Amino acid sequence: MNVFRERLSLPHWKAYQRHLSDYEAIDAEEQALDHIRNFPNRSVALSTLLEWPALDEAARLVRHHTAELDGRDYGTLRPAAERLSESYPN
Repeated sequence: MNVFRERLSLPHWKAYQRHLSDYEAIDAEEQALDHIRNFPNRSVALSTLLEWPALDEAARLVRHHTAELDGRDYGTLRPAAERLSESYPN
């Protein structure tokens, strides 16, 4: 779980989650999403939300933290724009 917290590694998250009961998994998922929402590197957080997939959260991150995203980060922003543009046009 530490690797997930430090790097937002979804493979580590999924490995951790497999060991949880259904009840524990619900709480752990919300905690994980909260950690992603507050992750200081917004581009990494955005990529993680897209991969999760948690598109509502990804769209919210873009709306609330636009100034913190590097507009030159085409590797993150282009896929984000493509995935979000249809369902989240604004």
